[in-house]
Amino acid sequence: MVHCRSCDGEFIVPILSASDQLRIAEVARAGRSIEAMNLLRQFAGLELRDAKGVVMHVTRFPNVCHRCNGALPGFGQTECVKCGSLNFDW
Repeated sequence: MVHCRSCDGEFIVPILSASDQLRIAEVARAGRSIEAMNLLRQFAGLELRDAKGVVMHVTRFPNVCHRCNGALPGFGQTECVKCGSLNFDW
């Protein structure tokens, strides 16, 4: 379970292969959130609530916070130093 300080959301983090992470990120970045949630449910067995939480925190552009557009300090699961938002930069 992870917690986002910015939105106060809590959800389960999926265990995914690098290729599955990339596929989900590509779909989410293309604006196909429902499809990305369905992929998370299929690949990781997440409940809808958790899948939605993950998709909402996937970066829309690599290395850029999904919330404030600040630069991220790393890749993968990271927290924005500017706004404190959890990001999945896959």
